[in-house]
Amino acid sequence: MQTSGKSQQSDPAQAATRPLYRQPALWALVIVLIAVLVALLAILSGRDEEPTATVAPASATPVPVAQRAGGTAAITADNAAQVEELNQLGQNPVSQVTWSPDGRALALALSAGVALYNATDLDAPPRLLEGHDGWVMGVAWSPDGTQLVSGGVDGTVRVWTVAQDENGQTASLSQTLEGHSGWVWAVAWSPDGAKLASAGADGTVRLWDAAQGTQTTQRDAHPGGARAVAWSPDGASLASAGRDGAVRVWAADDGSLAQTLTGHTGIVRDVAWSPDGRLLASAGNDGTVRVWDASTGALLQTLEGHPGGVTTVAWSPNSAVLASGGFDDTVRLWDVQQGALLTTLFGHMWAVRSVAWSPDALSLASASADQTVRLWGVAGG
Repeated sequence: MQTSGKSQQSDPAQAATRPLYRQPALWALVIVLIAVLVALLAILSGRDEEPTATVAPASATPVPVAQRAGGTAAITADNAAQVEELNQLGQNPVSQVTWSPDGRALALALSAGVALYNATDLDAPPRLLEGHDGWVMGVAWSPDGTQLVSGGVDGTVRVWTVAQDENGQTASLSQTLEGHSGWVWAVAWSPDGAKLASAGADGTVRLWDAAQGTQTTQRDAHPGGARAVAWSPDGASLASAGRDGAVRVWAADDGSLAQTLTGHTGIVRDVAWSPDGRLLASAGNDGTVRVWDASTGALLQTLEGHPGGVTTVAWSPNSAVLASGGFDDTVRLWDVQQGALLTTLFGHMWAVRSVAWSPDALSLASASADQTVRLWGVAGG
């Protein structure tokens, strides 16, 4: 019995010399470290679906931090290598940036609201439009530039009337549209100004009468969440994209499904029509930009270059150059006809969430979770 009792006692020296795989405390520490590393990689690679930056208080109005140098030549496939950073705006995490139709204003979807910048005087303080409860995810101008529509994490679509006074642009809330049961990820205004479209985390794409503020159509578009929505230039069709990895094209008149474009192997975060209406571009979590024939749905190009997920795409006004941004913190310009990478723009310190061309093609704006919007152009022509 004595021998048995001694054999059951713990010997500290013996425990210290146990093989590593037989030390529970060490394994517990390893598991904790792995869990922390996985969470960090999820954030850095963009697998997190929610914004991770701290939401700034509504009173934290962003201010310009540099004066635009001014580009004098349109960005084209021929001079893409000469594109350089001209300016920075911000000091607030940005989800989307978009130019007014006349190119004289920039609207930013921020964690603190919607900011309006005077693009002809970027030193002028922006106007902050407050109303959403939480982060604003998407913003779009009406075709005539007199209104803005925004969508946010509060599940609402809000319409703002924009006016000009002696101090620049001002805006007031005119409508609040409710119906989505989760985040509104994207909004878009029809080319004729009569309709609004919204894409939500509830998986639906909804159409609204812009004048009346009433919902006209609802489609269960993307299981798991609809992430993007875009009108065709003629207003006859609507494209959407989502977590199911598909791009879908809908008839704008009755909301019927016209096409389903498949090929991406993960979330499709953005979709955009070329200004000439012939092509669709989509941005995927699989690291690819895909270009589709808008009439047939055929895949024409698979553009690979971003080492991580692609978050955003935008066409140049002449439909020749495609800009993309991604979780690799870069903006890339592509020659669509050749299917070739033209140049890579470095500068952002965090994921690029949105890219947008100015109407005159002189500038490209890119918005990032690093709290900046950067303007790029060909300085000095």
